[in-house]
Amino acid sequence: MATVLVAAGSKETAAQESPGEQLPVKEVTLPNGMRFLILPRDGSPTVSFVARFGVGGVHERLGTTGTAHLLEHLLFKGTSTIGTRDVDSERALFRIMDAVHDTLVRARAAAETERVETLSNRIEALEDSARIFTE
Repeated sequence: MATVLVAAGSKETAAQESPGEQLPVKEVTLPNGMRFLILPRDGSPTVSFVARFGVGGVHERLGTTGTAHLLEHLLFKGTSTIGTRDVDSERALFRIMDAVHDTLVRARAAAETERVETLSNRIEALEDSARIFTE
């Protein structure tokens, strides 16, 4: 279920006159369930909006937990065949990145400032090189 708040216009708005003041908000619900809260504003012919989607871990039900997290990974990372140009090379690079990160964690714990800087730069360079694998 998605809700979109639309405010048209950009005229300066005075402070709310009273705590209980009612704004002329109109609610419209489409057949697919998408709900719009529309607040007309006099002024320039512009539109602004905020979109809110009722999805994510907080909206999951018992028995379907983890679905939003899985979808996030599929959308932003992909699978072994979707979202990568060379999965084997990418996995090899990720193993190197993990090893450098583990070394960085140990360097931080030992307060090795110079080594932390060097390893942080190395991870950044590895992350940059990983971009060649994304489609």
